[in-house]
Amino acid sequence: MARIDHSCIKQESGNGANSIHSIVPATYRFFVNGKEKYFQIDTYGNPTREKPEQPSQKIQFGKETAEKIIKLLKEGFGI
Repeated sequence: MARIDHSCIKQESGNGANSIHSIVPATYRFFVNGKEKYFQIDTYGNPTREKPEQPSQKIQFGKETAEKIIKLLKEGFGI
């Protein structure tokens, strides 16, 4: 599991190898811990893996990080 903080998101430099990954099932949820609200995305990996119903990655972020991600997405996609 990983929690991303807005202060740790940095643009990667250089032109490394870019590839498109396969599409996998995902779920999301909002939850509150203490006074903070979080957004979590769970990915489930390839359906042919040993335990396809078990999440392979969980990513969490709070409001400030969501705001930064939205800003980056708008700039990157020109929306």
